[in-house]
Amino acid sequence: MLDWPDPCTSREFDAAAQAYALAPVEVPVKAPVVPATVPAGARIWASGLSRAQITARHIFPDAELHIDPRLNEVDLRSYADREWPLPLSVWMFRGRLQWVLHRRRQPEVRRESRARAREVLDDLEAAGLDCVLVGHGFMHSCLMREMRHRGYAGTYVQRMSNGQILVFDRP
Repeated sequence: MLDWPDPCTSREFDAAAQAYALAPVEVPVKAPVVPATVPAGARIWASGLSRAQITARHIFPDAELHIDPRLNEVDLRSYADREWPLPLSVWMFRGRLQWVLHRRRQPEVRRESRARAREVLDDLEAAGLDCVLVGHGFMHSCLMREMRHRGYAGTYVQRMSNGQILVFDRP
């Protein structure tokens, strides 16, 4: 778990964002209950970031884990170079706003994140396998948006919590 500095300068924010990508995950003592609707033998896919892999192994300890960096979180950078501290919420909001508006200051912009989500789903659908994706909140939002567009049935949430399991069925 990483404590983000609040308030912080742009340099502090960028350092915390990089550290977050490598931060350890807080694993609960008891793994979440996997819903009965997750098919037995489903392939387990995790992002290339260690915290997703640790979570996947905690929930599915006996499953073979497939790593796909396309499931990595959408990186975030400070919206501008500023030496005076601003509230963390300002850095987060303005950085994500730049992502939405396709500003190149961000490492990846919305159209690129959405293309990544489409590519992942295209590949998984072509394989025709049941699968579980273990990743990160913002990327999962992109995946859920694409699944909704494709007509997947399931519970769509605005914000996922750590270890939360959502089940979607292809049309």
